[in-house]
Amino acid sequence: MAKSRRKAHEVANDPNDVFGEQMADRQVAEAVPPTAEPPVSGHIANPSTTPRESSHSHAAGVEKKKYAPAADPFGFENIKARENRVRLLKSEGEGAWVIRFAHSPNTGEYTKENQHPVLKMLKEEGYRWGFDGGDGKGGWGKRWTNDPYGTDHIEARRVLEKAAEMIGAPKEQGRSA
Repeated sequence: MAKSRRKAHEVANDPNDVFGEQMADRQVAEAVPPTAEPPVSGHIANPSTTPRESSHSHAAGVEKKKYAPAADPFGFENIKARENRVRLLKSEGEGAWVIRFAHSPNTGEYTKENQHPVLKMLKEEGYRWGFDGGDGKGGWGKRWTNDPYGTDHIEARRVLEKAAEMIGAPKEQGRSA
């Protein structure tokens, strides 16, 4: 212990060493054995290592968040077609791609007997009415196969674009060079 004090004293007296005094104090403090005094009451030396009662913690007083499942079906894509909008939704519960219209295309001159051509096209593509996924809004759905390459999604996008064009969406023009 005498060596460390002598070394600390020499470092503290070096005029070129700016931090010598601080280092000497630190070395002396490290050389002195810790006392067995109890800590001051109300003071926590390191709060992360001190056990606390769960009744006094913040987490005990905060209510846990309720689990909210994702919406089913959930939106994937949509296309605006004049005053109507065509949406492509994915229903995990039904296991299907669902196409919905913001407004029924069977308005005006079209009836249940004389349906709009877009509804006939959906039926021809294999889509059936009644896929709502639990939200009660209905839709034209087609069950997907578990194709790892996503051909069901590609096919659903093609039908979505075709349906949007049939009810008034402008056709996409290719880029001109």
